[in-house]
Amino acid sequence: MASIKRYPLKSENGKARYSYKVSWRDKNGQSKGKSFSDKDYPAGTGGPLKAAKAFKGEVEAQLSSGRYVDPHKGKITFEEYAEQWMGTVKVAKSLNTAQSYQRRVNKVLDLLGPKRMNVIERSDIQEAINRVVEEDSAAYAGDIRTVVSMIFNSAVLDKVVMHSPCVSIVIPKETQPEVLPLVMSEIHRLSKALPKHLEAWPYVQAGLGLRTSEMLGMQLKFIDWEAKTYKVDAQEGQQLRTEGPCTPVYGPPKSKAGIRLLPIPQSVLYILRAHVEALGNNPHGVVFPRPDGGAYNRSTFSMVWTPAVKAAGVDQDTEPKQLRHTYASLLIAGGENPKVIQKRMGHSTITITFDTYGHLFPDSDEKTRAVIDDAFVDAP
Repeated sequence: MASIKRYPLKSENGKARYSYKVSWRDKNGQSKGKSFSDKDYPAGTGGPLKAAKAFKGEVEAQLSSGRYVDPHKGKITFEEYAEQWMGTVKVAKSLNTAQSYQRRVNKVLDLLGPKRMNVIERSDIQEAINRVVEEDSAAYAGDIRTVVSMIFNSAVLDKVVMHSPCVSIVIPKETQPEVLPLVMSEIHRLSKALPKHLEAWPYVQAGLGLRTSEMLGMQLKFIDWEAKTYKVDAQEGQQLRTEGPCTPVYGPPKSKAGIRLLPIPQSVLYILRAHVEALGNNPHGVVFPRPDGGAYNRSTFSMVWTPAVKAAGVDQDTEPKQLRHTYASLLIAGGENPKVIQKRMGHSTITITFDTYGHLFPDSDEKTRAVIDDAFVDAP
């Protein structure tokens, strides 16, 4: 049980003043206390005694239910706790994922970082999210909301805060632009515009549907020339060096669904074999190495890709991932089963496949009519 004790303070304008201290023992028997004065709780808020009584009731309820949270633990700032949380993420997640989480945390540090965990309210989270929507996009704000929510969920488990303030955070709906696959004439032009050691890239990405990170992590050891398959089991791990040879750093695919065995079409196999034979000495076994034998990361590859896009005369915003969209669009046009497309693309759910490529599926109205008409052929 908790108790409240009154302490006299210096009077003001002849009026007596008091502070109130709530005392209790935690689950380990250690003495704890928290003081309430009229400086922090003026009369307009009900005064310090009302606040002390409310806090006493809360502490007693937590102690009796086993949900006790030490208010002193909650004095840690968001920045300090987020740093501790990131330490666990770096152990449990891939390098790419950990770095993306850190970027999202950094985006809200100036607003949330200095604040104590136990005083951050839903409105504080909403303010930070609103700014991200204005400066970046609703989609990115959603990603940040997810990470901040993960941090507070962890804080609840660590008994740093009693509950998470990440509830009912509003993010405006944002219409996702339809994906734009590249046509073969654009792929040919890109191939010719890229340096010779990368001219096979557009055909391989469009022919296997790999993510750009998976292309950067493509390794010879995963190619089965006889079975005509490629095992997607790694992706580029965000190497930081941009000058001189870069030793490959690999991480796991984006998700468990990202680990997949892809059939290599004969035309792509021919291009891939010719490319690999032309590489010569390849100490790291990278399918698309730099001329110095090192590995590209996203930054260094962009330095090659951007001028090639300009030279090829395609849209200046063309990204490598559009080659992956070409692969999906060709499978859809060929009538491939959506579940097979999901598997080939490495999507964790069929919803992702339809949300991304649903507009590319042909209108099935006539097919629906034909199916029902065939069933009703003997109807009166």
